[in-house]
Amino acid sequence: MPTFEVTFIDNIDEIPEWITGRDRVDIEYCNFERMQDEGLTTLAVKIGDKVHIHRDGGEPEDNTFARDWSWVSGLIADAYAQGVKDGTK
Repeated sequence: MPTFEVTFIDNIDEIPEWITGRDRVDIEYCNFERMQDEGLTTLAVKIGDKVHIHRDGGEPEDNTFARDWSWVSGLIADAYAQGVKDGTK
């Protein structure tokens, strides 16, 4: 089973089986129709056994220096660390 997976979820039928528990419940209660109207999407990233959920459209007009994209570098670092673990097995 892959230890690193990324998916965009734009409707309830697209929720992958590796999203479980509270994360799954939270996503199932999303109003996907409203999110699409507002240009938003849900990004799910699985690194090892940990799942990260982020909701944001990232529209060009909203990408300013005030926007907090710090979570991206953390996910990249976590994915790299998981890759090193997998590579040394």
